[in-house]
Amino acid sequence: MQELVNAVRGTGATNVIVLGGVAYASHLSQWLTYRPTDPTGNLAAAWHIYNFSGCNTEACWDAEAGPVAAQVPLIGGEIGQNNCAHDFIDRLMDWHDAHGAGYLGWTWNTWDCGSGPALISNYDGTPTNFGVGFKSRLLGGGASLSLSPLASPTPLSTPPSGSTVTDDLDNFGKMGTHSANLAFDTTNTSAIGGDPARHRRRPRAPRPHRALGGVGRLGLAGAALLHSDDLRLER
Repeated sequence: MQELVNAVRGTGATNVIVLGGVAYASHLSQWLTYRPTDPTGNLAAAWHIYNFSGCNTEACWDAEAGPVAAQVPLIGGEIGQNNCAHDFIDRLMDWHDAHGAGYLGWTWNTWDCGSGPALISNYDGTPTNFGVGFKSRLLGGGASLSLSPLASPTPLSTPPSGSTVTDDLDNFGKMGTHSANLAFDTTNTSAIGGDPARHRRRPRAPRPHRALGGVGRLGLAGAALLHSDDLRLER
């Protein structure tokens, strides 16, 4: 794991690095023993737990993952069960919630549950019982959550009178001609607007990193955005 961390940090990246356990990421008993050194302190541990995986009892969770969760953020990168129920993940999510850990359901696939965990039975989002239990927890409700069909999308409004819709997106001159509501600087044809400085990374003073804690229902993607110094939005 140290080589991996060194390689990532060697690029200058300061984002969160998520490091899994062994045996298909189901065991964390040696994670702290071999915990790598990270100059940013931006490490998280991950495991994949199912009703059919290793370490699938509360006793194992307490023994192996509990000490890890007490020192670094812990993320259930994959959780699930292969019988289209949610009794197992209910207990697992209870454990994660009690330890301030996050979790992600696996998988968004229409398997028959016997082939593997399946959150949905149809790609329109119809959930299996496993999916109902997982979504219910994310919404803060109980296992008996009733899911409504997806609402039909709202049609786009009709363009106002006098305007022209055009798909000439690669020709600024035509766009300016077609629409009285649009104005373009057609004298600047540079791919990045003639101002390379806008696309140049500007140095920033170093700032202390916030500890990545309580990922919880925010999820890994949200945590990575909150704790990454490598992302910057500019107007």
